[in-house]
Amino acid sequence: MESAYFDPYDFISDDSSNESVSEVQDEDYDMASSAGSDGTQSQGSGSSASSGDAMSISDVASSFQEKKNRVFSPRPRASTMSSYSYHSSEQFRTPSPSNQSLTASMRETLYREEYGRELNTFSDVYRLPADEEEIDRLEKQHNMLVDIFGAKYPPPMGVALRQGHYEPTKKVLDLGCGSGAWVKDVCRDFPYCEAIGVDLVPIDDSDPDFPPNLRMEIDDLNKGIEHFYDSFDVVHSRLIAFGIRDYRRLIEHMTRAVRPNGVIEVQEYDFRTYTRDNKLIPANTTDPLGTYPWWATFLAHVREGVAKSGGDIRAATDLESWVRSHEALTDVVYRDVYLPVVPGNCRRYQEDVYTRMKDDVMAFLRSLKPLLMGSGVSEQRYEYLVHHCVRELHESETPQYVRMQCVYATRRPDVLLEPLPPVE
Repeated sequence: MESAYFDPYDFISDDSSNESVSEVQDEDYDMASSAGSDGTQSQGSGSSASSGDAMSISDVASSFQEKKNRVFSPRPRASTMSSYSYHSSEQFRTPSPSNQSLTASMRETLYREEYGRELNTFSDVYRLPADEEEIDRLEKQHNMLVDIFGAKYPPPMGVALRQGHYEPTKKVLDLGCGSGAWVKDVCRDFPYCEAIGVDLVPIDDSDPDFPPNLRMEIDDLNKGIEHFYDSFDVVHSRLIAFGIRDYRRLIEHMTRAVRPNGVIEVQEYDFRTYTRDNKLIPANTTDPLGTYPWWATFLAHVREGVAKSGGDIRAATDLESWVRSHEALTDVVYRDVYLPVVPGNCRRYQEDVYTRMKDDVMAFLRSLKPLLMGSGVSEQRYEYLVHHCVRELHESETPQYVRMQCVYATRRPDVLLEPLPPVE
């Protein structure tokens, strides 16, 4: 029977590739895995990339309007893991609000407009939009990453969420849940768990398919999550460094929020660009435009903008060392995943993945306008960078990658942690 539970770091073997693809894989190995707890490396398979028709940045809006006509990854069926037969007979319990939960009267105060986009009013650190167009981008991005990873969840998650007769209800916490795509998948695939998604704006719960075992909490993670301590079996975050001042402190909070033998999973990227050979492209904001590839130069501006806003731009680089050195975490597994943001002649994945990657990058370029212009980049420079990035995205034969750094670990049951000292 089909199961929705997979290992996201156990990539598809090259043995399943067709001959035409295997001929070019050695020259374009765009997904690398560094040694994890088992010291092994894995590879994936794919097919040729589409060069794509040239698009302008203004085409993104019309592309967004075609949402219902686009092809998405199929929604997975509910998992058929045998552990589900050992669930508690207890009905779903809605957790009591711990900080701030959405009310109708709050909605008008949650958004502000800047540079033509809606941003949250809760945090001045996170300066990406919170509007419908951005939520749509994040939803599609989640589906794309599932296809690239070949999976949704780390292996220990199935064990952590196995529900026994006399155990407390299993609980999942998604920090910076964005569109809620990941946590909604969890609620459907593990229907006997309870889940909370935390973000600066609410998930739209008007959808008839909104999971009944999911609750939303509006909160700024920079203020701490002490009210979540010792409450969850899985704690997850992905691509939230844009809005986190001190990511190492957040790891400390996550470790205290997870129960003994529970799992934490964190995925971030370092706001840098890499070549086909996984070598860093040393782009910056001071050299004349055109010195380095346009995407690499654009991302250098993003990195500088995130730093000016207070985001932790070193989080991805330090994730592994923080988790491995933590006294309360064990069975640590780390992997690098190189994502072809400028596909070029990359031949790693199915053609559909490259099409969706281009759509994601186009929407991402638009989403970054408030961050960049708010950090001092002129509108003329922003539009000039975007113009050349779009052209490079569709015309360049040279791929460029971002490095997504992924780590998961298990909470040791024999280590007691003291409360964190207050922020000075």
